[in-house]
Amino acid sequence: MSVSQIRSLVFYIGFAILVAHELDAVAQEEWRLLPLFDLLQDSTAYIVFVTLHVPLLAGLMWLTAHPSPRVQQRSRLAVDVLLVIHAVLHWHMSADALYSFHSNFSTALILGGAVAGLLHLQLSVRALDE
Repeated sequence: MSVSQIRSLVFYIGFAILVAHELDAVAQEEWRLLPLFDLLQDSTAYIVFVTLHVPLLAGLMWLTAHPSPRVQQRSRLAVDVLLVIHAVLHWHMSADALYSFHSNFSTALILGGAVAGLLHLQLSVRALDE
């Protein structure tokens, strides 16, 4: 397996962890932690939360698999940064009474995504130096 293939695999693992976390986020009712969602009834907030993930994930998949190598590379690096910022935001929200991502599984998804993002970022920067 080439370094380029390993780099892509690491990216896809991070992306898959993000999607798995979003499944967990539905189970944890994450919308209760997000601004503006508190203005909605819980049943409506759930539908809006899940529905917004359709264009979000479609856009991320399209950009990170874009035929333009430049768009693809920059999009993947943006997802890497998102995964790290996402973990920091979860850490910041963890004291909130509504925060329910305390299980080892939820924590592994959040931190695993950040680790995959950092690893892919490191491999991508190293590839630029070559």
